[in-house]
Amino acid sequence: MKFKELSKHRQAELIEAERNSFCESGDNFWSECVIEDWKEKLAELGFENPEIAYSGFSSQGDGASFTSELGGKSVELPAGLQKEIDEAKQVEFTTKRLEGDWRVRTMEDLDWNLEIYGTIERNDSHYVHHRTINCTLNVSWGRDVPDALQDKLSTWSNERENELTEEARDLSQAIYKDLGEAWDYECSDETITEKLADSDDDYEEDEELELEVA
Repeated sequence: MKFKELSKHRQAELIEAERNSFCESGDNFWSECVIEDWKEKLAELGFENPEIAYSGFSSQGDGASFTSELGGKSVELPAGLQKEIDEAKQVEFTTKRLEGDWRVRTMEDLDWNLEIYGTIERNDSHYVHHRTINCTLNVSWGRDVPDALQDKLSTWSNERENELTEEARDLSQAIYKDLGEAWDYECSDETITEKLADSDDDYEEDEELELEVA
């Protein structure tokens, strides 16, 4: 008999057996589209080369999070601070030229070398929920960067580090929500019913169920 020809009671038994088999199989095909979509979204936000991990969906410690390098929008300096940097560099160049500093003939000769590098990292834990990740942001500069500007860069770095930690954690929760919805869809009676109804398999009305793990 085809699935649709079975009694409602027998159909319910097969649906539950199929759900148990799916849950025990460990097959993650259902999460692939969600993860790939989120990798693209994260890259657009400046979280480069993201790697997403998750566990779910029944334990208190379950969740999702990602690790990544930082670039683009995520480490872009505020317009006001960038303007101060540009102006300070011009002042420093002019000063050194007036002082006759033989090292500095062009702006490129200044020991400025402002570099920003950061990562989203997961702490040493067997959990992967959103609170297991933190941002580490490093700003380095050359010896010609004025002390006052160094202080402003340090302040910005610390504040931005905290902001990115919170942003990454919020995004991780959104990822977990989407994964949970995809999981619920695959486990739903409607999805399983459609799968069994489209199958070419034959069933017996009183056949004893055997759980097979793929």
